[in-house]
Order: sequence, then C-alpha cells, then structure tokens
Amino acid sequence: MDGVVPHSKPKFAAAAMAQSLVTMGDVTLTPFGEMLVGPGVKFFDLSSFYFGCIIDLQNAQATTSVGCTIAVTGYYYNDKQVPEATFAFAPDQLAGAPLALASLPPTYTGLKNITIGVAGAAVLAAETVLIIDDLVHCNYS
Repeated sequence: MDGVVPHSKPKFAAAAMAQSLVTMGDVTLTPFGEMLVGPGVKFFDLSSFYFGCIIDLQNAQATTSVGCTIAVTGYYYNDKQVPEATFAFAPDQLAGAPLALASLPPTYTGLKNITIGVAGAAVLAAETVLIIDDLVHCNYS
C-alpha cells in the first residue's frame, strides 16, 4: 500500500467495501472491522491501535492516502454499549503517510466486542479502505 506506511511492517489489516455497493435512503455501507471474544475468552480490554485510510480505485497502479474519521464502539461483557470514540486521520502527503495513533479511553475495558468503522472520509466511503495496525489489547479468560 503506497498511500500509507504500516506501523509494523509488513502486515496490517484492511477493510474495504465490495465492488457493488447498495444504498437505500439514508442507509449507506462503510468499511469496518470487528473484534469479538474468542473461545476461552470472557472479555478483553482495548488500549490502542494505529490507523489510516487510502483510496481504493480499481486497477490503480498505486494507492493514495485520504483523510478520514473513524468511530469505535462495542459492547461490554454485561451487554451495555460502550461510549463511542472517534479519531481523525489527516495525512500531510498522498504517498507514504504515517498511520495515526488511536488511544482508547479507560472505558474500553471488559469488552465482548468492538467495531471500528469509517464514519466519514474525504471521498465516497465506498472508495475508502480502512487500514489498522498494532492493535493493543488484553484478553481475560
């Protein structure tokens, strides 16, 4: 990915929309990633992660970084919703932009799931790819 530089090379996670996008009324689909408790895990704490956004143009030779705002939310192990946290990525260059650090508030403990998604972007959400790297969490069994 030329648009951003992974924080921990060579691997990172990316979420993008499928090639066909369905929009009905005010409902739109945006790229998102989800983290759920796995077998043997009762709950987890989420501390931080690095993130960025790029433009996904089909058949492009290179990718370009793009500004975006992401939202993080989820549920505690007792099924109450976690307050939403938002973070902005504002790259100062089109290629090779460093990822931004998202440090979660202390309320992100005792979780059973979280969703990280693009809440807004400088281009159509359908053309935005969310990049996530170095997600720091602690599992409890």
